[in-house]
Amino acid sequence: MPDDVVIDPHGNLLIIDLQPAIHALIRMNVSTGKREVLANKGFIEPQGLLVDTHDNIFLSDDYADIIVEYQPV
Repeated sequence: MPDDVVIDPHGNLLIIDLQPAIHALIRMNVSTGKREVLANKGFIEPQGLLVDTHDNIFLSDDYADIIVEYQPV
């Protein structure tokens, strides 16, 4: 169950997935359909997603009271 979806500068979808057992940040290449889990540990209830101009990904988790930054890969 997606909670937030954004498009990165390369046209990939970044998705916060709130499936009960997953809570993951997923990147999906819309051209190929390939999905890649970027992170799936340490989240309680991830909520917000943002990509800055340097391709850094920021994810907020209201319940864990954190904002996590992921570097471009």
